Amino acid sequence: MKYLILCIVLINFCTAAAQTAKEHYQKGNELLKEKKYAEAVSSYDAALAKDSLYAFALNNKGRALFEQKLYEQAKEVFDKVVRLTPKDADVHYRRAKCYWAMNYFESAIIDYTTTIELDPKHLEAYYNRGLGYQEVDRNKEAIDDFNTVLELRELNASTSEKYTDIYTLLGFSKRLSGQFEAALLDLEKAIEINPKDAAAYYHRGTIKAGTDAPEAGLLDLTKAIQLDPEYAKAYYQRGLTYRLQKEYKNALKDFSKVIEINPEANRSYISRGYTYANMGKAKDAIKDYDKALEINPKDAATFIRKGYANIDLKAYDAAVVDFTAAIDLKTPFSSYAYNNRGNAKRLLKDYEGALVDVNQSLQMDSLNAFAYTNRGLIRMDKGEQEAALTDLNRAIELNDQVAEFYYNRGNYYLKLKKYDKATADYSKSLDLAPEYKQKEISKLLKVAKKGFLSGE
Repeated sequence: MKYLILCIVLINFCTAAAQTAKEHYQKGNELLKEKKYAEAVSSYDAALAKDSLYAFALNNKGRALFEQKLYEQAKEVFDKVVRLTPKDADVHYRRAKCYWAMNYFESAIIDYTTTIELDPKHLEAYYNRGLGYQEVDRNKEAIDDFNTVLELRELNASTSEKYTDIYTLLGFSKRLSGQFEAALLDLEKAIEINPKDAAAYYHRGTIKAGTDAPEAGLLDLTKAIQLDPEYAKAYYQRGLTYRLQKEYKNALKDFSKVIEINPEANRSYISRGYTYANMGKAKDAIKDYDKALEINPKDAATFIRKGYANIDLKAYDAAVVDFTAAIDLKTPFSSYAYNNRGNAKRLLKDYEGALVDVNQSLQMDSLNAFAYTNRGLIRMDKGEQEAALTDLNRAIELNDQVAEFYYNRGNYYLKLKKYDKATADYSKSLDLAPEYKQKEISKLLKVAKKGFLSGE
């Protein structure tokens, strides 16, 4: 009898405990609906204190944490739910969203893939996995997922109004994968569906600006900006397009606008600095490069650009410091940095040091045409004329479309009074790039022609 009474007491106690856990869970759900997320978490914790394996309470606790942007905590909760209910597609989907929010795109893709395996018609998972593939430059897979979204949307009338940006996303992925004509068709469809889709105009403008229609590209980029006056990417792309069109003042305005929108946009400081350099304003360029390097002090390419600007200012010692900083970072740009440091040392008349650097550049990249032309100049300055010509010729063999190479060899021939060959090289330099050292080369060309005609 005593044993029976004890069993009844235990059963009643367990039932009461279970009911209490359920009551806390239901209270948490009410708070979740009211968007009182922190209070909801407390209620779910109370439920879990009674039953630590209560999957529904864990799941909704994860949702409440996610809504508070506590992504790491939410992910840890969903880890537990996945262990309890590994076949629940929605749990994998929610954990994927946590990974996405933390920029762990590969992990998000894995969970979205599991979601799709468990629920092959999970439209949201295809859509978000497509976005994930875009983030990791797997554009073929992104295109496949976005096409699946279109197919699923057509099969389900209730989703026909969802994901209206799908053609824009398809156009974006096709643009990134080089399918420009197909991308333009998708983007035109996107604009037809939503004439106020700023992103569609941006992507279409980017394609046109990068192909053979820069003016049409500028019109689309301007339209994107009109639709979204804070669209930093559109300002940046329009700035690049203006710079390529040599509309430097307009380019400066756009890069400055990006910086106004986002003061940490180091690419815009770099691009504005490069624009100043194109305008011959090396001091302004250096200011922008310095700002970019404050934001990212491990950017070897920007140290190299700053070195170029210092060479333009004839601040060769400062240029050596810049190129050394680039070398110290040990990036794929090191070959270029050694070559340019060699050039700066040559201008300082440190010919032996220059030769060591340029040889190091060629050891790292034996096809670096600029290193050969620099070594040719060093050897010319050292009086090693035959070896100099070999290097200058090699640079042109590697790349016969660089005006600077013909200019350098033209100087070699002029120095040796080989006026006919100097004339041919200066002329070729002007043909390739009429604006490259135009005044200087035109003067040298006259000297070479005069020498040739005089029969010296």
